Amino acid sequence: MKYWYRFVLLMISVLGVMHAGAQLLPPNRPEQDACGALEICGNGFYSPYSYQGHGVVFDLTSTPCTSPGGSPPGAGEDNAMWLKLRVTASGTIVFTITPVDNFDDYDWAMLSLGNTPCSAVSSANVIRCNFNNNIPIGGTPPNNGVTGLNNTSTITSVPAGFSGNPYCRRVDAVAGEVFLIMINNFGANGSLSSGFRIDFSGSTAVFNDQIPPRMVSVTSSCFTATDATVQLSEPIKCSSIAANGSDFAIPGATISGAAGINCNASNQGYTDKIQLTFSPPLSGGVYSLQARTGSDGNTLLDLCDNPLALPASLVLNVFSNNSVTHTIDTAGCTSVIYKGVTYTQSTVLRDTIRGQGGCDSIYNVTNIKVYSEPERFEETVGDCDTVIFRGKMYLENATVTDTFRSRQGCDSFLHIYNIYVEHFELTVTADPPEPVKGDYVLFTTSANVPDYSINAWYPRHVFPRQFGKDHSILIQESDTVKVIGTSALGCVDTAVLYIKADSLIPVFIMPNAFSPNGDGLNDVFEPKFVNKSGYVVKSFKVFNRWGQLVYLAEGTRKASWNGYYYNKDKRAEPGTYFYFIRVEFIDGTKETVKGDVTIVP
Repeated sequence: MKYWYRFVLLMISVLGVMHAGAQLLPPNRPEQDACGALEICGNGFYSPYSYQGHGVVFDLTSTPCTSPGGSPPGAGEDNAMWLKLRVTASGTIVFTITPVDNFDDYDWAMLSLGNTPCSAVSSANVIRCNFNNNIPIGGTPPNNGVTGLNNTSTITSVPAGFSGNPYCRRVDAVAGEVFLIMINNFGANGSLSSGFRIDFSGSTAVFNDQIPPRMVSVTSSCFTATDATVQLSEPIKCSSIAANGSDFAIPGATISGAAGINCNASNQGYTDKIQLTFSPPLSGGVYSLQARTGSDGNTLLDLCDNPLALPASLVLNVFSNNSVTHTIDTAGCTSVIYKGVTYTQSTVLRDTIRGQGGCDSIYNVTNIKVYSEPERFEETVGDCDTVIFRGKMYLENATVTDTFRSRQGCDSFLHIYNIYVEHFELTVTADPPEPVKGDYVLFTTSANVPDYSINAWYPRHVFPRQFGKDHSILIQESDTVKVIGTSALGCVDTAVLYIKADSLIPVFIMPNAFSPNGDGLNDVFEPKFVNKSGYVVKSFKVFNRWGQLVYLAEGTRKASWNGYYYNKDKRAEPGTYFYFIRVEFIDGTKETVKGDVTIVP
């Protein structure tokens, strides 16, 4: 079976690329399910259609004809349609399926229902199946898509992937038996299939459908009707429909045409729905749609040529336009709450209540008018520390609004004064905060406003860039640093910082134990310096007793091991560890120390 064809077929449907003579039916047709099978007679059947999918129900998920390693394994039904044979006289059943296009490939399975309901068929009901590959003209040996049952074959099943065995053994049927034939449609070269004929010539069994078709319903319309659709109890031959609509009559009205849904341009095929056209359109009222013998000499005929029994009629309602419009107006300023919903823009709500036949009956129209947001004009009144506005003193930010109203009482114009009281604060910090003489210190300014400038640094001779927001200075002695800045509003503030410069003492010691338990006491292992600056730890390494490196710091003043491998997730076990540290002071002194340290639990 060509499982990939299903996808190709759907893509062709979407793109509108049609194989010559092919007519693709919509998916999920009734005859694509076992319980919707078309009941046919022994004189044969013709389908001009191409099918897609497996219907609403996946009736036959596997057959004995599934190829080994098939994809999906065991699949049996694809692009399928179903036929039904009801045997009325015992005998043999043979048939041939002949594609319209010799290159099309039709697979099939024949099922005996026995006591199985149509809704429960399975592979166990399959008595014959043939998924033989089509060998078209020029093949060896060619079968040109013809397949079926004959009196000479002894084979009951032909798996997919095989060729050269287009026929299976005949079926010996007994009166009262019911058979289903599932036919998979596969077009040549991945295109749509072009239809097929199934011929039961040579069968000695008799099977027939003796139940005539009936009119089941006709669509009702609202106000006026240009057309209506008649639903039938079973499919009828498209060729039995008179195109001029003469198979039907409506007293007091004119039916100008009739067409079967899905019937092709040559009026071939089968359908269970007929669309009638009225000229002029029907106005509101109750009509009697009557079936009759058409100008083609017959009434509607099912697939076994059973005529629609006469007389037959249906009631067609065309409901009059008795609609009523109920209007409500509501308005508000900036927003309107209506039935619990807040509307911020004008809108029209329409609520249609439908009456008999689903026709519009009552229109509820609600006009919601929301007057727009008022125009706004804003300005800022600002000053340093204190703002005097309209005789009032403001020590903090505030807003004053003048409101002008429209004739509807809605705000139409707002003059907003934003009172801005700026308390400008300038700050200067040093890194390191406690330097030694001869060390570089980075002074950085910050402020509580986003935009400010620097006017001066003091002592002036120490800071060459008077307007910079930061400075890196070599400190030789203790001193007081003063910075003056101005905000964008013009507010001025001075930041003062005293820097105490210590004398360098190039000495440090290393603890011999620490307890990284998070209690805030001796939680880290680090060198202890006399000064808080004036040195660089060139290298600090810690090893476990197996020589694994567990911590490394280089070129920093902040070298500290917290008792975890590389100061990350894995905690070091209690015990003895070994370290190596090399320190260089700013006066050129270099110190190297080796030793061990114990982690205490």
